[in-house]
Amino acid sequence: MKRTIIILTSVAVAGLGSYVAFKDLAHPPEHAAPSARAVVTTSPQQSRDRSPGARNDAGNDRAATRARMARLEAEMSQLREQVATLEDEAQADAAPADPEPARRGPAQREQQERAWHEHMAVIASDFQKEATNAAWARSTTSALQSQLTASEALRDTMRSVECRSQTCRVELDDDGSGKMAKEIPIFVQQFGDSLPSMQADHINNGNGHRTVVLYMTRNDGAQAAAETSQR
Repeated sequence: MKRTIIILTSVAVAGLGSYVAFKDLAHPPEHAAPSARAVVTTSPQQSRDRSPGARNDAGNDRAATRARMARLEAEMSQLREQVATLEDEAQADAAPADPEPARRGPAQREQQERAWHEHMAVIASDFQKEATNAAWARSTTSALQSQLTASEALRDTMRSVECRSQTCRVELDDDGSGKMAKEIPIFVQQFGDSLPSMQADHINNGNGHRTVVLYMTRNDGAQAAAETSQR
């Protein structure tokens, strides 16, 4: 918005400059008037002597004024293009990033949620089957618990933290206040290097609370490095 105002102001200034330049071209500056009056009061010979210089000066003034007008017109053209570009960007910013959710009906949302729960059931089953790397599980569990405890919004929501060989399961109690939605991304970001993959599921408890379950997984490269360091 500020950029648009600045450019529109520039267009107005450029337009004023064009008006001034055109006025100078249509009505030569006052400094030329004495020369014109002098021609009337001088002799024909003096008039003939001075006419070439006066004509040259007037011609040079008109050429300079035309050049200024050409530059101003070019600048105004560029400013108009910038304003048009900014208007297009403003319209693009105002458009919804993802208009699709607004068109989704309750049936489609329910179907997608059911499909996600089915996917997360597979993730939960895989976690239960996962072998345990005692050293890694112990250190990573401690790190997750410490981070949760350090967060004022999350410390009282922690139910359990369990890590196996490459995945950790974090269970939290969401009271529906909205605080957790703001804090979870910050919490997950703290482990972006060691546990870069995260998937979440939730279970409605029917009392305004819901159980949120996070599955945080390290990549194969991190797992191999950890196993190598333990040998």
